[in-house]
Formats: sequence, structure tokens, C-alpha cells
Amino acid sequence: MNRTSPTQRMLISCGCYFGICLLYVPLTGNFLAAGQALNIVLAALPLCFALGLCRSRKKPVRALLAALWLLFLPNAFYLLTDLVHMPVLEWRGADGAMRYAHDAAGWVLTLLFGVGAALGAFAGLMSMRICRKELLGGKSRQTVRLCGGAVMLLSGFGVYIGRFLRLNSWDVVNPVRLMHTILSQLDLFALQMTLSFAAAVFLLWLCYDAAAPREE
Repeated sequence: MNRTSPTQRMLISCGCYFGICLLYVPLTGNFLAAGQALNIVLAALPLCFALGLCRSRKKPVRALLAALWLLFLPNAFYLLTDLVHMPVLEWRGADGAMRYAHDAAGWVLTLLFGVGAALGAFAGLMSMRICRKELLGGKSRQTVRLCGGAVMLLSGFGVYIGRFLRLNSWDVVNPVRLMHTILSQLDLFALQMTLSFAAAVFLLWLCYDAAAPREE
């Protein structure tokens, strides 16, 4: 019997998550989960592009897939910022004791945000590992580290402009407007958030690379 690969299992997990989010909406009337369904699709795209890169041997196609992978990679880590939408399910009562809401729909939504953040991050990390092998195989360790650091910084910046400037990957089709919007918003806060998001990706990468099997 053929066994599914780790990347296939990750995509299946994203598909299951997508279905659960869509099911949550009519059952509860809460449309936040619909946004999560869209976000997990965007988060899975870098992994799809990485798989295509792995299977293609035509240089123009590989170059296009590599560019699309880098462009959409921040979407995988963007779900980490969706945790700000989690409902408030605890408060301190008049007696000083903590109280927790008996709201099943709210707790399920909290789990959806948490699981979505994990799925998105690991899909992105998995795609990074594939692309490292495909694009940097045979390169020096210093080159690999420099390229990896650049990718993490770009991902951090991508998450920043997605969350705070409300720009999307497809806004690249209008580069003049894109650059004007970004340059007009560059400040200390942009730097702080970019470095914070990049640091989060780096820490997640250290954990993933240590735990992942040597061959996928």
C-alpha cells in the first residue's frame, strides 16, 4: 500500500481544516471562521508551489514557481496574527476568582484560530525546507544561512504589510501603488513588527528543522 508523504498529509490536514471552518459558519452564524477558511487556502499555496518546484525540471517553470513561493510564503505565517480575533472567554469575578465562559461555539472558535496558526506555520516551514533543498542544494552553509535569513525577514515584512497595511500577495500586479503604500508607511513600528515576526519564524524554524525527518 502506498503511503502518503508528509507534504500530502499536511495538505490533507489543511483541507480538513478548511471544511471544518466552512461548517462552523452555518452552525453558529459567526463568519470569522469563513476568513480562516480563506486564510488556510492562502497558507497552503506556498507548499503547493514548493511541491511543483520539486517536481519540475524546466528552468523557466522552476523560476516562476520559486517567485510565487516567495511571494505567497508570508500568508503561511499570517495566521499567527489571527489569534487577535480569539473571543474573550475568561474574566475575573467580583470575588477575584477567574470565570470561564460556558460557550461551546466560542471555545471551538478559539481552537480553530490556534490550530489554524499551527497548520499555517508548519505548512510554511515545510515549504521552506523543500525549497532550501531544491534551490540551495550544494551551496555553502554560509550561503544557505544568508538566504534563509533573508527569506525570514521578507516573510516578517510580508506579515506586517498584510496585517497592518491590509495588502495582499496579489497586489504585486500593481507595483506602483504597492510601493507607494509601503514606502509611505515605513517607520519604527514597521521595523519592530518585521523583526518580531521574522524572529517568530526563526524560532519556529529551529523547532521544525530539529524535529522533521531528514528526508521528506
